[in-house]
Amino acid sequence: MDRRGKSIVYKNNKKTRVLIIIVAILAMVSCNNDKDLFRIQVNGYFGFIDSYGDVVIKPQYKYVSRFSEDGYALVISNIIIYDSNALSITYGYINKDNVFVVDTNNHLFLSGYNDISSWDNNLYQILGVKNNRLIKRDESCDNLNLDFECRLFHDLEPSEGLFVFQDTTDGCKRYGYKNLKGEITIPANYDFCRSFINGIGVVKTINWDTSKTNDIIIDNILNPWYAINKYGEIQLSHGYNQLNNYMEDQTTWASSVTYSAEDTLFYNQWVKINNKGDILQGPIAWPKILTIINNEKYPICILDDVFKLEYAYLDTNGHFLSDLNHDNLLEENFVTGYNEFLDSPLPFSNNVGAVKLSHNGIPVKVFIDNEFTIISDDYDDVRPFKEGLAAVKECVNWDGIPSGTGKWGYITKIKNKYKKHKIKGIYSVADEKVMSQKIPFSFDKCGNFHKGLAYFMKEGTVYNIEGYINTNGQVIWQTERKKTPTQKKY
Repeated sequence: MDRRGKSIVYKNNKKTRVLIIIVAILAMVSCNNDKDLFRIQVNGYFGFIDSYGDVVIKPQYKYVSRFSEDGYALVISNIIIYDSNALSITYGYINKDNVFVVDTNNHLFLSGYNDISSWDNNLYQILGVKNNRLIKRDESCDNLNLDFECRLFHDLEPSEGLFVFQDTTDGCKRYGYKNLKGEITIPANYDFCRSFINGIGVVKTINWDTSKTNDIIIDNILNPWYAINKYGEIQLSHGYNQLNNYMEDQTTWASSVTYSAEDTLFYNQWVKINNKGDILQGPIAWPKILTIINNEKYPICILDDVFKLEYAYLDTNGHFLSDLNHDNLLEENFVTGYNEFLDSPLPFSNNVGAVKLSHNGIPVKVFIDNEFTIISDDYDDVRPFKEGLAAVKECVNWDGIPSGTGKWGYITKIKNKYKKHKIKGIYSVADEKVMSQKIPFSFDKCGNFHKGLAYFMKEGTVYNIEGYINTNGQVIWQTERKKTPTQKKY
């Protein structure tokens, strides 16, 4: 009807029909672009489903990444492992309609331990590595049945409209960046590249002609990383030997490393910097610090205690939160139980972290708040809170010994304010119930929630069942995967 209430009759002509078809197609495309799609794997091939469990892109690729926020996913069409400690992949990028925006004409060739481990520390396991050497495989990877939840080549995933590419035309493997039209935006001038995060890429160029130690591994460590913008312009006045990806607030932790040939040790000085390189915190020069992991509230400091790795949270001033006597050192006294180290802490998410403690002589994991108040029951293992839920593994003990056989479920936080009392050291405990079970313990393996769905796996004698559940624990999609005698869990 028009504004006067009279019916409008459209003539059934060719132009009208074409217009209707175009509008319908655009609506369908827009609908697909707005959908959240999730990776699936069936018989060794990856595809995508929507949040209702309907297959949108049938399994057809050897590997796919998640879709980026702007709607593109990495797809690998072929993986070849050679018997000379080398592999190559062929890759491109699709949109949510399974249309190639960048065809699979990009190639990545990796050879040797340093090449492969620089892309993914787990890549050697997945490709079948023994004693730091690739097991001989000269066939195309048609039988390489990657795990459903496996994530490889993070830095090849499209991010902020760019992806990393490799150029081998001059015989050297160098990396740069292309846009999602396949156009080079930053030339391949770097020996290592990471994908852009929060507007900043992290890159490294190694000058082998100015070797400081004549040791390839040591020289690699001593060559600095730099931050660049999307025009390829260096953001820092000088580089850092360790440089984390930048956080949303445009800050990160970085370190300068020196090497002593006399005692064959590396010495770190850690600082928190902004995107211009201004020092906001530090330097922290405690020699045992291996690395500092960015975190929303308290960064996690990983410490080398010779026999094992230890951990600590850092406060906003760069001091150890568990430094009870405030001497800026961490100590452990086996007689008194005075322990300033943390065991296996979890990065804070939504103001909740997690640590491993000893409860009645049994190692357990518990969730803590920003003030180190224990706010959960004991669990065998935990994952961080995502979208209001956290995966937890129930404790199952045999005669006081953890069996590790518990199932996984999900809990939710039901209180933000609660009474508490001090117990020992830095810890308090909540006097009220803060967490509640949302999804029962029923899974042998599970993942974090992402856009309303989470991965799960249930083990069987012959087949494993794996798929996705929603936040109510309902199975949205699942498939059976036959177990093999040589099947490995990654």
